[in-house]
Amino acid sequence: MQADERTRRHHAFWQRSAVESPLVAVWSTVDYCMPPEVSTRIGQKHEIEPDDVIAEELLGWYERQFEESQDLPDDAFWVAAPPGAIPWMEAILGCPIRYDAVGGSVWSEPVPGAWPERAESPTLEGNRWFGKLMECTDALICASGGRFPVGVPLLRGPLDMLVALLGAERVCLDVHDFPGRLVEGLEVCTALWIRVVEALLARTPRFHNGYVNRMRIWSPGAGVLFQEDMSVLLSPMAYARFVLPADTRICERFPYAMIHLHSAGLHIVEALLGVQPLAGVQVVMDEMGPSLQELLPSLVAVQSANKPLVVYQEYEPRSFTELLARLDPRGLCVTAHVMSRREGREALRLRGAGR
Repeated sequence: MQADERTRRHHAFWQRSAVESPLVAVWSTVDYCMPPEVSTRIGQKHEIEPDDVIAEELLGWYERQFEESQDLPDDAFWVAAPPGAIPWMEAILGCPIRYDAVGGSVWSEPVPGAWPERAESPTLEGNRWFGKLMECTDALICASGGRFPVGVPLLRGPLDMLVALLGAERVCLDVHDFPGRLVEGLEVCTALWIRVVEALLARTPRFHNGYVNRMRIWSPGAGVLFQEDMSVLLSPMAYARFVLPADTRICERFPYAMIHLHSAGLHIVEALLGVQPLAGVQVVMDEMGPSLQELLPSLVAVQSANKPLVVYQEYEPRSFTELLARLDPRGLCVTAHVMSRREGREALRLRGAGR
């Protein structure tokens, strides 16, 4: 499919125009694993430093993914972004970044005594992790040469950042004991998130007169994807009171801001759907999470609120077909993570199934 036809279909996605079939995106790789070039370099080292990530050494990894994507010509745009395995926002905040060489997992650790002593947002000038994020972005832009878009990685939102900095227990206690401090912390994290993303977008070239977010959705304006996975710690009421204002600020700043949610965290959907500038919702159907039947009311609610919806799942023909049949194709993108090209071709053949 030519790029002009793809952008036309993506325009229709955002406008929720009448279409014969939804967008279908096929993922044959995942970007939340540590690139082998980095894991080999750090070996058994347990704390990762910015110097452990050498942007130029990653380019072969991206080239291989780009070439593989050409074998499965779906409706989406393959996009390169700095490695999603690295918790960039937490690192920029000053959290130590740990790596488990055996399991391959990466995580951040809280900073003891970080609040209220560190109540002010850290400066980006001289911040080594922010510099590395910019360096990786610049290397990808240079390597792309206009062949593929470069995007902003999926970045954890203000609540996720605050939980990373203080620890989950501290944040949960602050909901009841120090709500003012919690609000102030979220404001600091929100301001930092916006500054980082503005800096990234300022140096990112437009692609076919638009941008491509981490879910491979093209948009005519600044498109970003943010997440609040730690909202599972809060009730819908607490989320609406404390976190929703922060997420609303992000949506107001970026015209095509989409939130990334997991199927176990859809209790905040009702509050989110009241945010007029929220451009869309992306839901990951976790393998160990609720069934499609249980999730359908929330997915339908997103569409009923006139919000574009992206659903991501591990590919399985029956559930993939059911998703296509049960949801409105207008403003819908169904994303399948496949284990082989055969599965990818099968998913693309099923586009429009049930209609």
